[in-house]
Amino acid sequence: MNDKRKVGIVSYGAYIPQFRMLVEEPLRVWDNTFLTVLKEQLLISERVVLSPDEDTVTMAVEASKQAMQRWGHGLEEVGGLYLGTCTNPYSSRHSSTIIAEALGENPSVDCMDVQFSTRSGTAALRVAQAMVTSEAARNAIALGSDTMNRHTAPGTLQEYTASAAAAALIVGDNPDEIIAELGPFLSVVSDLSDMFRLEGDRYISSGGSSALDSGLGLYNHISQAVSQYLKKYDYKPQDFQSVVFQQPSGVLPVVLAKRLGFSAEQVMPGVISYKLGDFGSASTMVSLASILDKASPNQKILVASYGFGAGADVTAITVTENISRFPRQSLTVEQQIQNKVQLDYATAMKYESKFMKKA
Repeated sequence: MNDKRKVGIVSYGAYIPQFRMLVEEPLRVWDNTFLTVLKEQLLISERVVLSPDEDTVTMAVEASKQAMQRWGHGLEEVGGLYLGTCTNPYSSRHSSTIIAEALGENPSVDCMDVQFSTRSGTAALRVAQAMVTSEAARNAIALGSDTMNRHTAPGTLQEYTASAAAAALIVGDNPDEIIAELGPFLSVVSDLSDMFRLEGDRYISSGGSSALDSGLGLYNHISQAVSQYLKKYDYKPQDFQSVVFQQPSGVLPVVLAKRLGFSAEQVMPGVISYKLGDFGSASTMVSLASILDKASPNQKILVASYGFGAGADVTAITVTENISRFPRQSLTVEQQIQNKVQLDYATAMKYESKFMKKA
């Protein structure tokens, strides 16, 4: 293997369902907090609602289609497809193989579900990077897709932010195609289960401290991981034009950035949860897509994800000159943010299968 080979993102795509629900809707029903707390302290205003026929798999397919269309190649050029999620529709069946079959004909593509907590998206990206770097695959698709809203109990604080979306990053080694070089990863892990979901349970439970209101695990793990990363690779906060953090709510990445020495100008362009909610495993990947939609050559982006009970991943990404000719004008993240239809609480609960008609 040639150690000087560059590996990076050759294409990307994101999918955000169009249905939304304002925070006023669950507040009107449950009256379990204050509007000023939601909008001014937690920085959340609305979240995504799934259509009845949407799930983790269908969203991942749509994000992958967009990424492959922009790339200009089909599944026949892909050696690996890796789905990161903590809300897999199946307990004992691969979803990645369903996604691969929906995308085209390539029975030899390596498929894998990476399924643990909300760090799964960057975990899938690490697998894709490793496969391409080791020359086990020329190109690989890393997916982050989650339906946090469908797995959040009605009447909880998480209901205000639990959302759904997917992102696809295609990793390759063709220097003429790489739009963003991937740097090395660093992880910090510990068994802090601030949130969890047991086998057979539908809803994600709190381990005693809500990730929405305290951010205990997120702050501890990302702070350690980012600090170690900056020291190990001799970076300073000002070396990055953009910073993307895991964002269960709008306020957490802002507070975290301030603690770590990053400015509001570096972090705010990647903060989309105040408009869209918590994307789980897709959180940092959709935010990264929104940054790439407007990125310029040589722009450096720091990405740090967090998963409850799974720790944090950090990597540095450097945008290349190829971004200037990359087709990113249609279906941008911002366009999908603006393409929305508001629903009331009852309709949202019906669409997310929390109101069930007796058979």
